[in-house]
Amino acid sequence: MLEDAYLALTGTNELDVILDTWRNNDLTGTKTLEAGCGSGKLGTHFAYRNSETTLLDIDPEMLNRAEVLNEVCSAITGREPSVKYREGSVLDLPFGDNSFDIVFNEGVNEHFYGEERTKTFQEMARVSKGLVAVTVPNANCRDQSKRSEETVHTYKGMPEKEKPFTPKELKQKLREADLNEIQVKAVQDYYKRPMRLVGTGWITLN
Repeated sequence: MLEDAYLALTGTNELDVILDTWRNNDLTGTKTLEAGCGSGKLGTHFAYRNSETTLLDIDPEMLNRAEVLNEVCSAITGREPSVKYREGSVLDLPFGDNSFDIVFNEGVNEHFYGEERTKTFQEMARVSKGLVAVTVPNANCRDQSKRSEETVHTYKGMPEKEKPFTPKELKQKLREADLNEIQVKAVQDYYKRPMRLVGTGWITLN
């Protein structure tokens, strides 16, 4: 939990890419959704940068962990940012169209296959009125592909095996969600391996 708190307050390489993509890099007054928050370490980071943040997960236990994480961060910083917790699925987000300025997740979309894989992007785009960002495993990194083949997951409502994305597929899924200004960047880990991809795209409102 302390490690998660550290990440929530300091950020990660993936977060740097997302924040650099957000115009003016200023989250004050924005509304952010992490669609599949897990422990909440990334979404909590947005809250502590003054964004009104909603953390959604299909597993109530993960939401409990996210709430505890926020309590730890609050105790460390003496701050009480705006964080809401909501149970739900990324396949059917319980929010109206264009509800959030930023919709993102990390380590979620690779757990879905076929039409559901496409649906995750479409739902994230539907509830956004600005930026959509996803972080997924990079299929073009041999170490990541091997890790994905060997790892078995027990996440609620998801298959045991994840399917990493190639940069080409990630761009295609972002296009299928009718996003614009699409970018895909490889993010290196501590050992300089391009293990992760961050894909971003923008909603154009009429």
